[in-house]
Amino acid sequence: MNALHGKEIVDAHIHLWDSDKFFYPWPTADLSGICRPFHVSDLENALDPSPVRKVVFIQANQTYDETDWILEQANRSSTIVGVAGWVDLTDPKVDVVLDKYMKHPKFRGVRNILEAEEDNWLSQESVHRGLGFLQERGLTFDLLIRTRHFKLASCVVKKFPNLKFVIDHAAKPEIKEGKMDAWKRGMEKMAENPNVSCKISGLVTEASHENWKVEDLIPYVQHLTSIFGANRCMFGSDWPVCTLARDASYKQTFQAYLQCVSHLSEKEKEAVFCDNVVKFYGLQCGI
Repeated sequence: MNALHGKEIVDAHIHLWDSDKFFYPWPTADLSGICRPFHVSDLENALDPSPVRKVVFIQANQTYDETDWILEQANRSSTIVGVAGWVDLTDPKVDVVLDKYMKHPKFRGVRNILEAEEDNWLSQESVHRGLGFLQERGLTFDLLIRTRHFKLASCVVKKFPNLKFVIDHAAKPEIKEGKMDAWKRGMEKMAENPNVSCKISGLVTEASHENWKVEDLIPYVQHLTSIFGANRCMFGSDWPVCTLARDASYKQTFQAYLQCVSHLSEKEKEAVFCDNVVKFYGLQCGI
């Protein structure tokens, strides 16, 4: 069964990498569990015990080589239904680059790893010019932010009201430390913007890797669904990064997030796990 109440589940956030072919600054060698290549076949093996069969790839490297490589993989794979790749938004010819990538029907948006950039990166006019080109083309932007980025990110999403933003990993709340107040306030400000959605993803690895439990995640997920509403939240496994946590295989991670939304109605669960990701990225698969 690969459906939730008759609808197909789509994972909004997975990674693949070929560290035999390319250099990746992360994962580093000390993260031995994931510091190796992960290909489509590895993904499909991980998905097999779960009901999920469709995924969106999210960039993991700040290179055009990766974007080219994953689009080649996606062209040959029915499992990968969308790609948010990397482009240099500050490139004077970024519009030409985007038009080239848009010839690939599965290229749906862009992500940049903010922690690999200067702290003021999001405020740069050259970045805003690039975001403007995304907005014009109906592409999306994945916001990989933390609590310290909220003020700047809130200004940026207001400047581009017709650009669809999604916050990756719920802005990485400090679950292990039990810190919530600043994160809650920042997320509430972000949720005020109707062009901003949020991924329920990456939470198992923000909790204790050794001792995490679903109950640790539930207050964060409940806050997300209360401020964004079920129609602006989407499930993402963050595989294979999720496996850094103990007992967090793909299937276990999926089940944990499903348990976290037990307070939602069946229709709302369908939105989070099936519908919203398709609408957000404009995927060509049934909902």
